[in-house]
This record gives sequence, structure tokens and C-alpha cells, in this order.
Amino acid sequence: MNTYIVLINVDSGISNPRGACEGLEGIVFNDNNDNLTSLKIRNKVLLELGLTEQDSQEVEVEHITSFMDRVNDELFNPNNYFLSYVYARTKDIIK
Repeated sequence: MNTYIVLINVDSGISNPRGACEGLEGIVFNDNNDNLTSLKIRNKVLLELGLTEQDSQEVEVEHITSFMDRVNDELFNPNNYFLSYVYARTKDIIK
């Protein structure tokens, strides 16, 4: 299972971005292919939140490894975002 970090900008146009992040926490997305990308997971997150492609710039999704690199390289400012996490299960794990 893969872990992805979801970031919604504090100043986004999304109604209640904190509540959106809290609602996403720990959701498991099943995916029937092995070629998962952050973009695919972002699209699933947008669908889960009832958002459109126009809202997609308000939501960032990163694999946890990339996010940890961003934080450790001091490229992430936590003051700008509400944070959540989701899981993605690929077809080899879905049984």
C-alpha cells in the first residue's frame, strides 16, 4: 500500500479546507493498475471532495517519500497548508 500526502492551501477557494483534509484522512483508494501517480491520486481526491478540475490547483498530492524530501530540504512551509494523508492499494494487493 502506498501513502500519499494531500495538501490544501489555507487561502484556497475551497470551502472549509481544514474540514476537507480531516474528511480525507486515512481513506484507502483501490486502483486496478500498478502505474499509480500522484496525479491519479489527486484526481481521486478531487472526486472524493466533489471538486472539479478547476479546483485542482488548490490541491497538491505527493507520495510520502517525495513529501519527506521536500520537508527535509526545508522547501515546505507548513503555515501555508492544511495537511492530510490517503492510501492507495494497487491491484496486486487488492484481493
